[in-house]
Amino acid sequence: MRAWADAGIETVDVSVNLASPSFLQSDIVDRLVGIVQRAGVAPQQFVLELTESLLMVDSERTIGVLDRLREQGFGLSLDDFGTGYSSLSYLKRFPLDELKIDRSFVTDASGDSKDAAIVLSIIELGRRFGMRVVAEGVETGEQASFLLVNGCPVQQGFLFSRPLPAEDFSVLLRSGHGHDFRCQLTAAG
Repeated sequence: MRAWADAGIETVDVSVNLASPSFLQSDIVDRLVGIVQRAGVAPQQFVLELTESLLMVDSERTIGVLDRLREQGFGLSLDDFGTGYSSLSYLKRFPLDELKIDRSFVTDASGDSKDAAIVLSIIELGRRFGMRVVAEGVETGEQASFLLVNGCPVQQGFLFSRPLPAEDFSVLLRSGHGHDFRCQLTAAG
């Protein structure tokens, strides 16, 4: 990210999945802050993705860690919303910035009334809680249009790009198309 900024390439936020073992380490906040400082990038450029199961582990401690991460500037996202424990109390209790609609609902949302109802409800919940809503697994123009028309302009999936190594993503950013959609970087990036 620092190299992209130094080269004058407009950068995008990068989402990072946090695994339970990493998140439960007592020094997780200090470690993440140290990593971004050493890299010369801002925490505001990162969205940390958490699963519902991770939030279930010692919720009071988890809230404290999330509060500290937000204070440092990291964005916080609830990944695969609707597929796990999905308690609505998460939206109320945890300091989250983003909801990610699981691909299993997006796949048939434009053709299945039940999936459509779930997707529309998640979009509305996110809106009412002041959260950005991201649709995962968008693979067709029909899905993208359905989501856009219904208030979910932030989408990711194979329709836009397969996951890319950092160098290929750099080419995409240099071409000027990187800001049009959200891509996922592979671990190689």
